[in-house]
Amino acid sequence: MTRVFCHYCSARFTVRASTWSGRCEHCGSSFTEILGTNARDQPRGQPARATGGSGSRTNNPTGRIGRQRSTESEEEEEEEEDGALANNPMMMRLFSSLLEDYISGNGGINIDTMGSMGEAWMEQVAAQLMDEYQPTSFPTAARIVSALPTYNVRPRSAKGDPGPGEAFACAGEEEEQCDDKPCHQEPPGLTYKLNYNLIVRATGSTFGNSFRVTTFGESHGGGVGCVVDGVPPRLKITQEDIQYELDRRRPGQSKITTPRKETDTCEILSGMAPDGGTTLGTPICILVRNKDQKSQDYSEMEAAYRPSHADATYDQKYGIRAIAGGGRSSARETIGRVAAGAIAKKLLQEVAGTEVLAYVNRVRDVGCDVDHSTMTMAQIESNPVRCPDAAAAELMYQAIDEVRTRGESCGGEVTCVVRGCPKGLGSPVFDKLEAELAKAVMSLPATKGFEIGSGFSGSRMVGSEHNDPYYMDNGQIRTSSNRSGGVQGGLSNGEDIVLRVAFKPTATIARKQQTVNRNGENIELLARGRHDPCVVPRAVPMVEAMVALVLADQLLQHYAQCELLPRAGALGPDQKANHQFDRQAA
Repeated sequence: MTRVFCHYCSARFTVRASTWSGRCEHCGSSFTEILGTNARDQPRGQPARATGGSGSRTNNPTGRIGRQRSTESEEEEEEEEDGALANNPMMMRLFSSLLEDYISGNGGINIDTMGSMGEAWMEQVAAQLMDEYQPTSFPTAARIVSALPTYNVRPRSAKGDPGPGEAFACAGEEEEQCDDKPCHQEPPGLTYKLNYNLIVRATGSTFGNSFRVTTFGESHGGGVGCVVDGVPPRLKITQEDIQYELDRRRPGQSKITTPRKETDTCEILSGMAPDGGTTLGTPICILVRNKDQKSQDYSEMEAAYRPSHADATYDQKYGIRAIAGGGRSSARETIGRVAAGAIAKKLLQEVAGTEVLAYVNRVRDVGCDVDHSTMTMAQIESNPVRCPDAAAAELMYQAIDEVRTRGESCGGEVTCVVRGCPKGLGSPVFDKLEAELAKAVMSLPATKGFEIGSGFSGSRMVGSEHNDPYYMDNGQIRTSSNRSGGVQGGLSNGEDIVLRVAFKPTATIARKQQTVNRNGENIELLARGRHDPCVVPRAVPMVEAMVALVLADQLLQHYAQCELLPRAGALGPDQKANHQFDRQAA
């Protein structure tokens, strides 16, 4: 009898050499090997069968199919044998071919059925990745290798847009092809090479499609800023227009904001004509340098995690974090958003006559009463809370100051109103306007809730109460109420867009809190540093900026898709383009 091992399903069995077909008796694979005389006859039980060919994966959470050890000596013998198989030149060549087939889309790897042999092979490939690319550490490289069977890496010859889960290069980026070479001493005669593209696209710092913004910088680094791409040429905007919005966001404006003193003076590095007031249509880079960092205030946080802050989650994801000031999780990152938002607001005003205004409508349990049709920027900026209701603003100020003196913090709500929004912005299904707005404002630090129009209160109404009746006004369709918040079916309807954003209390407070450190020890933390007792007064220009960025992006997309060709108006004659975009003098 001849002893055989199947490298596909890990089964061991005996056959008559004269009549054996060369295939596994359990899974039918020809991925088999005749064992030496020192191997055991005992097969490894009945394995789960793979039914989809070499590209199929078997759902096996334990990782070793059909393997049951009865004694410690059996375990040691099996591990020794599997290790030998992992270093077998034929096996390494076979595994390399499988990996290359998988990456090219022609096959797959059933890691779950490889047992310790597969684990040893993955360790070798991980070491090879470390030597060739030096990502960070062996655990990181091992995770990359473990992920290979679940990701489809596009071959160089692939056509069309990448699908879900496919690695790809950004538009305009040069593809790089890497040749992996073994980083350890291989058995004699073993030579193999893997050719594939491993392109990593950094995520999380870019927003928008046609009007695209990338922010950069850390709270205690050299500076922060943004790059804005997609700004139409010949837009009239000055450095003073951008600086005005940054000054509204700037820290140290009153005793209810952080005492950090920063001028937040912006520098426009590119994208503007020599006159300094006209866009070129090329990327606009804006930089604001940090000047009042006090990184020593964050020494306690080097090992301790601040409760409800991003310290622990950043460490868990990246294995490293910017300790001083919170790095990218700091609200100082929003400088780039506000600067880009100033450009977006200017574009909306010039092209469509759209105005974006936000204000604080609640601090803790103190609310206000505001008429959205008459409120002005001057009213909003008349007090440090940024609430146009003067009486309510005073009560809000007192509420914030009271928690500040106790070393506490508090939250609140910001309402944003868009007046003069063009009809038709947004898209059906996944890219609805309210979905884009929600994503935008919820990406701001400390946000915990979003609603538009009637919001959650609408769930307590009946249909006849909630519906917005239509009527005609000078040839235009209007609604007599606005519980939809200016958006219906995912598209703007021309009414005011009204949305609200909830902000939690500032996570860092001047009181001792229970936490843990990086060693997993329970400790108490008294955080130092300079922080806002309530973020909502300074969040007002941030909310305006994110809403403006969404609308500017949607405006460019809408005009490109829907306003280039004549249309038959539903209530009027053919028109070359929507008259709401015509800015010609009357």
